[in-house]
Amino acid sequence: MGNRVERVQTNVSQNDVISAMIEAWKELFGTMPYREQIALLLSQNDLETGHRKSMWNYNIGNITTNGKGTYDYFDNLTTSEQTSPGVWKKMRLKYRAYPSLIEGAKDYLQFLSSGRYQKSWQNVLHPDPAAFAKSLKDAGYYTADEAPYSEHLSSLFKQYTSTKEHRPDADHSHYTQKTHTNNEGPGVKGWLITQLNKMLDSYLSAFANKLPSNNYLIKISSKNIYNSAEFSRILCEALEEEFGVRTYSYTDNKDIEIECAANLDKKNIELACNEVLNMFEKSAGVYDIKTELLDSDKSRLKFIDYNKSSNNYRMFRINQYLVKG
Repeated sequence: MGNRVERVQTNVSQNDVISAMIEAWKELFGTMPYREQIALLLSQNDLETGHRKSMWNYNIGNITTNGKGTYDYFDNLTTSEQTSPGVWKKMRLKYRAYPSLIEGAKDYLQFLSSGRYQKSWQNVLHPDPAAFAKSLKDAGYYTADEAPYSEHLSSLFKQYTSTKEHRPDADHSHYTQKTHTNNEGPGVKGWLITQLNKMLDSYLSAFANKLPSNNYLIKISSKNIYNSAEFSRILCEALEEEFGVRTYSYTDNKDIEIECAANLDKKNIELACNEVLNMFEKSAGVYDIKTELLDSDKSRLKFIDYNKSSNNYRMFRINQYLVKG
């Protein structure tokens, strides 16, 4: 059970948050994020914490807790909650507390990519601020009215993904939502947008500025779902590292589907799959895996989150042990 800790303002820079999000993403999902994905998450961090002026104990998204789980928490913060349309009530909630920024970033990504927020996570993978705001509201992430939340999230996202320098003059001081009582952050200025873009570009290499033009959907099947899952994990890593391909995995607990975004043609994607499959067959002794490039480029299966991926890997290792004795 987590402990109650003192509420401490964590003064971190925008660059610190970006770095932590990228490192956490790489560690959890084994891929590099797009600039647009990080921009959307950073926009929510700005919105939830008043540009980090009201960010406590490295809680990037102001995630609440009931205090009965494994997370440390603080509760000496009064916030306004909308209990019914137009009716606000001062409440003292419990918020998760973390020992470091990277721990806060990892839990933030895990929180969004699993459980009831998986639909919201799809709007992160395919960045859509308005849909992201709606799905968060539907899942109960915030109690404020959806319209202003969506409007300001979209505005921040547009500023972060814009290639032009501009100085927005919008006054955000009227906006109040559940996680803080003062959201009077300064507008994002042109020079800051430029610096953000430069930093993201340096992290995300040549693929940071725009989505790759070719999208594919690869189907992985075998008699054992855990063999398929492990091969898909290795395939994703190979495509990421060797070709700069962005990959996301999905499953219906029978087959695996991998969404790919790449500057590669169909022939080279197929060749890459075959090369990795040959390697996997020799190293793992699994010879019934089949790969197929589907006509669609979007999966309708369920996203494989961190917990699911970890379980698949454990089961693959257990099966390997049992087979080889």
